[in-house]
Amino acid sequence: MNDIIEYWKAELENPTISEVFREWNDRRLELRKISDATNLRNRQIFKRHYEKFGDRKIKDVSSEEIEDFLEEQVSEKELTAKAFSNLKTITRGLLKRAKKRKLISFNVEELFQDLDTSETDFRKVIQEDYQVVFDEEE
Repeated sequence: MNDIIEYWKAELENPTISEVFREWNDRRLELRKISDATNLRNRQIFKRHYEKFGDRKIKDVSSEEIEDFLEEQVSEKELTAKAFSNLKTITRGLLKRAKKRKLISFNVEELFQDLDTSETDFRKVIQEDYQVVFDEEE
């Protein structure tokens, strides 16, 4: 019986990345820090990028693995700078939640400062003149 209790206690103390994300995102919605639309957008971004990586246990992932994951997403998904910013936002949020719960020990902000990305890494969105709307002053 004690083995079963210990197993479930360990499971609760080491949730998956997906579980930490849902906890963070849902909590922000409950506290009315984000709207329903933002909650949905965050879930869609998470689903797009974290489909496999999100199944990993949070305590088993190092800061280097998260850095590599984020850098790889730029080329794998051909991200624009804005799309990468959205991915970083949800990643930063879930990691801060994990840090608050003492599930991780590394410095979250330092991780983002150490990312090896530059403007040339991102896909550029080029719009034709007929697609761009100008007002009369422009």
